[in-house]
Amino acid sequence: LVFDFVVTDGDGDRATNAFNIDIRDDGPVSPVQPVVLSGVDEDDLPIGNDLPKESHTTAGELGINWGADDAKAGDVGAVAGHIRTLSFNDLAGAISGLTSDHFGLVAGTVTTLANGGQRVTVYKDDPAHHDAVFTLTLDPTTAGGNVTFKLEGNLDHGGLGEDPKTLSFGFTATDSDGDSSNGTFKVDVTDDVPLIPIGSTNSAADEDGIVFFGGGLPNSNPGGPA
Repeated sequence: LVFDFVVTDGDGDRATNAFNIDIRDDGPVSPVQPVVLSGVDEDDLPIGNDLPKESHTTAGELGINWGADDAKAGDVGAVAGHIRTLSFNDLAGAISGLTSDHFGLVAGTVTTLANGGQRVTVYKDDPAHHDAVFTLTLDPTTAGGNVTFKLEGNLDHGGLGEDPKTLSFGFTATDSDGDSSNGTFKVDVTDDVPLIPIGSTNSAADEDGIVFFGGGLPNSNPGGPA
């Protein structure tokens, strides 16, 4: 900013000059290390093997420092198009290599929300079913930005047993005057495994009820009662 000024002495002589003030822009800052969400387990899906069921949705703060330009949706005086936002960064790269029932994954339409966030559902790339596998929602209106991960279907895991598979996603935080910062978050999805019920039901068969042609077993009663 440039300001002109005039000085005048006691008998009316004048001199002019100017001074400058530099105001440096602020920008959002995202954590350097990935944000780790609480994990979810496939056995808590409706067809999973866990009883009682626990939540297959997890959420957490992204730890963004929005800085001075932090106007958000719903603030008094906030102008549309000049609010802080959260968006997905390289979603295609994040789901590359992931599979469900040996089908690759494909992202649905990314929806931009009224609060400046985004939502997307990722599906199994199976033309016959196209089942949802998980949904991600970004919300920039919380203090540090928030993400929600909802598991909706199974993923293929490489190991045996209830091994966790780590998913990693990128995001971009943009403040209300357009400065941005990138970050990542991770979530573990634990594999489900088949279960054999504790205990078993035994049944018995009686050889006396078997009809044999050409004679019965020794000491049996072929064909039932004599």
